[in-house]
Amino acid sequence: MADVMEQLWPLYAEKMGAMGLDESAMAAFQYNLEVLVSGKSTMIPESAIGPVEGLPSLDDIKVEPDPSLLQRTLMLKLNGGLHWYGPR
Repeated sequence: MADVMEQLWPLYAEKMGAMGLDESAMAAFQYNLEVLVSGKSTMIPESAIGPVEGLPSLDDIKVEPDPSLLQRTLMLKLNGGLHWYGPR
C-alpha cells in the first residue's frame, strides 16, 4: 500500500492543489484513497449499527434564516435501500 500511495498521492495532490481545493478536502481524499488501496473491507457489519437515540427536536433548535446560504447548499437524495418491495 505504501508504494501505491507514494506513486499516486503526489499526482492527486498536485491536481487538487491546482484546482484550488483546500487542505481539509485533500486530507479527506487522501485518507479515503489510503483505505481504498489498502484492500481493507469498508463494509460496516449490521451488528455494529443501531438506531439513533436522543436527537434534538427541530422545535428546540434556534435558527436564524439566511437565504445567502442557499448558494452553498447541497441536497443529497438517497435512492434505494429504504423501499419495501415484498408482500404487505
